[in-house]
Amino acid sequence: MLPLGLAVVRRYAAERAQLERSGRKKSDFDLMIACTAIEHEATLVTRDGALKDGAIGGLVVEDWLDSAP
Repeated sequence: MLPLGLAVVRRYAAERAQLERSGRKKSDFDLMIACTAIEHEATLVTRDGALKDGAIGGLVVEDWLDSAP
């Protein structure tokens, strides 16, 4: 579990505004998880297609099941 600090909340606000301007919406939970990963310079491991679509700048995503043999 990573802390949800002021930097994460500010990133969330900026990303939410940018996504809305571009017409791309994300759920509040998805976006908060993504912003937490970005602020902590962490790779997000998920199968969630909404987070794997490249819409959130700076988010590094891996889907460990996609690379299964």
